[in-house]
Amino acid sequence: MNENIQNLLEKYHRGDCTPDELRRLEAWYIRIGQGAHGIEPDKETVERMLARLHHLTDSQRPTPRRRLPANLYRFAPMAAAAAILVFLGVVLFVRQDLMPNGVTSVMDIPAGKDQAFLTLSDGKKIALNDATDGTVAEQHGIQIQKRDDGTVVYVATADTGQRNYATSYNTIETPRGGQYQVILPDGTTVWLNASSSITFPVHFPDSIRSVRMSGEAYFDVTTQYAANGGKHIPFTVYTNKQKVEVLGTKFNVNTYPENDMQRTTLVEGKVKVVLLENGEQATLLPGQRTEADKHIQIEQADLEMEIAWKNGDFIFKNERLPHILLQVARWYDIEVDCPPELQTLTFSGMVSRKRPLSSIITMLKSTGSLQVELKERRLTVKK
Repeated sequence: MNENIQNLLEKYHRGDCTPDELRRLEAWYIRIGQGAHGIEPDKETVERMLARLHHLTDSQRPTPRRRLPANLYRFAPMAAAAAILVFLGVVLFVRQDLMPNGVTSVMDIPAGKDQAFLTLSDGKKIALNDATDGTVAEQHGIQIQKRDDGTVVYVATADTGQRNYATSYNTIETPRGGQYQVILPDGTTVWLNASSSITFPVHFPDSIRSVRMSGEAYFDVTTQYAANGGKHIPFTVYTNKQKVEVLGTKFNVNTYPENDMQRTTLVEGKVKVVLLENGEQATLLPGQRTEADKHIQIEQADLEMEIAWKNGDFIFKNERLPHILLQVARWYDIEVDCPPELQTLTFSGMVSRKRPLSSIITMLKSTGSLQVELKERRLTVKK
């Protein structure tokens, strides 16, 4: 999601949008829904849901949030299914407890949150979400501090330049239903999605910076120079299939095992992706991504969708139902069942990752063609 849209969404949440800003936000939501294919709800379903939206009174809405213009909810018939999901995403910002006719919820599961485990080089494991703010641990002249916003930061408290800590590694891993942000010893910021991990040295040597990751992570890499010659110190991210070589840049790496390919998306700067098996390589420019398995393919990326998770949203654009459900399962720490006959369906829409699972259930049920049932921590989708 670009910075302008992110700022508009934050202003909308606070109720501070001007009429012109509301129109820009409206156009963005409509663009998400354009050209999507999938299950088309019948006319009665669309009219019923639009009627429920338009009959919400100001007294029913929490303040200070404002209602988006009525014409936000008018979409082309060809994108009817996408429209349902999109305007539900908008309504869920406005009123969390809105449920279409016939939708009931006997239980709910809260959204994921900031939680992770830190494993020190001596094997000690620390639950970061339970740790108090301040110094969590200290090793080899490095303080590991937890800020009041939950971010973990590595801060040098002594001269570590001449020391060799080649075998001193830390690992931060998030469970299902967790995410976390860490600032590495070199100042690089890493956001970890659910079911992800990163392993890195307690202190980076002067010649190279390398980390190993799994799952999904967004990197904002600092540019660093060697003290003796002023040369750029490269930053390399290793996965089980590839390495990503970096100078100073922002990029996302997705290596979830259920995906057929590992995906690297470049937001800013320049990276080189190298396959470990055969040495094949490709250089990315901003706005491009690679899909890599036995070979590397380069294609244009949809940056808003690729890094939506890092900005606190689910954004789906013509996304297959199984892929949507996998993301939902990781974030809410649930199991999902989806029969083969539904696995080719595609949807578009947007909803905040801060919402409870009932928001996703509402979104799916509101197409009028899916049955969704939640029992304990298992979500079953049927035709």
